[in-house]
Amino acid sequence: MWAERKRHGKAAAASLDPESMREGSLGVAVVARQVVVFQASRSHKRRERFFDVATYRPFGTDRVFLATNAPQARIQASDILTIFPPDDIAQTCTLSPGLLQLPPDAVHEFHLLSTRQQDRYEKMWNAWAKSGWSCELTGLLPTMNAAERIEAASTFLLQSPPGEINDVLNDVRNIISDDDSLHAGVLPALKEYNLTQFMTADVPNADHQSIVSDAARVDSTDEAQERFVDPRSKTTFLFDHLTLEASDPQPYEPEAESETFRAALEKSALSYLHAHFHDGVASIFSAKESSKFFTIQVVANKYNPANYWSGRWRSEYRVDLNDNTLRGKILVNVHYYEQGNVQLSTTHDVSLSLPAAVTIAAPPQAATKILALIEDEEGRYQMSLNDTSTGTELLATNLAQSWLRARTHLGVHNR
Repeated sequence: MWAERKRHGKAAAASLDPESMREGSLGVAVVARQVVVFQASRSHKRRERFFDVATYRPFGTDRVFLATNAPQARIQASDILTIFPPDDIAQTCTLSPGLLQLPPDAVHEFHLLSTRQQDRYEKMWNAWAKSGWSCELTGLLPTMNAAERIEAASTFLLQSPPGEINDVLNDVRNIISDDDSLHAGVLPALKEYNLTQFMTADVPNADHQSIVSDAARVDSTDEAQERFVDPRSKTTFLFDHLTLEASDPQPYEPEAESETFRAALEKSALSYLHAHFHDGVASIFSAKESSKFFTIQVVANKYNPANYWSGRWRSEYRVDLNDNTLRGKILVNVHYYEQGNVQLSTTHDVSLSLPAAVTIAAPPQAATKILALIEDEEGRYQMSLNDTSTGTELLATNLAQSWLRARTHLGVHNR
């Protein structure tokens, strides 16, 4: 797609970095399963999860786009297919309120992405059909009670590839056709998905994100909102598992006995994150039951629906200074669905003994050593991925390698 734009002498589309989303920015996004042209209603700060936009659909001919029936929308970065370059924005004419005329290249790209998105939905559905789930679910609907339908829907949601849970939820919604019971019924599955997939939240009154997980959860409830802690800003916040929004920040007082070491781990983890991830999030938690037990969590996501793939890196480590061990796991998930439907899902268990020099009495030095061990382990695991894949898995593995190399500034552990 970008190569085609370049052949016309145009620059590639603008970065999807939120910093390029200034008031008036134009692009293409998926809203309510429709591909639309959007225009940013305001400028957005870096790391904002949601973007306020006006939405437009084609109207007749001559490159005219009309505001949709629900013109104002709030979208996520994963909904964005492209942001038009400045030249296209400069050439866009506002014919009247709610009526835009786009330049030819932008219109061509809109139609190209619309076609690709339709192909994407068809391929996703065909993949589910081949797996037997959708056919079985559709065929059994007349004989299933409401509870059984919700259970089947929850299974679908928990199997959602990175960044595609909203697509799965919409498809399940169309199959079940019962919104009243669907939201309440699948809430436990959404909670489980958010917690296990290390969903991130924009921390209120802070310029960073924090991981939502069991380690961060302060109170467990049956409601859509639960309270989580962000040790970095020393606050707790309410997180809505349906809207993925954080609110109601409250001050949090960390455990004094463990905070110095936890903060040292956090500093080293953020340095590691900056060196090896373009857009990752790390959170470090101390345990209430022991001042010598800490949890390190890292997550990095890459969603590329325009090119039919998405990926997620998760790693979690438990540092136990009582027996000087580092135990954890690395999980990599990649979904590729342009030429078929290929998913790579790997788990790598980690169990290491910490050197005797790692003690709670020397936080900076100990934290640096622990993160160096993690860096070495993750680098070696990444390099080993190609050695363990064959056949159709190799396609997803090659994609994963391309993505994982892209997540670093200079490649991971060039040796």
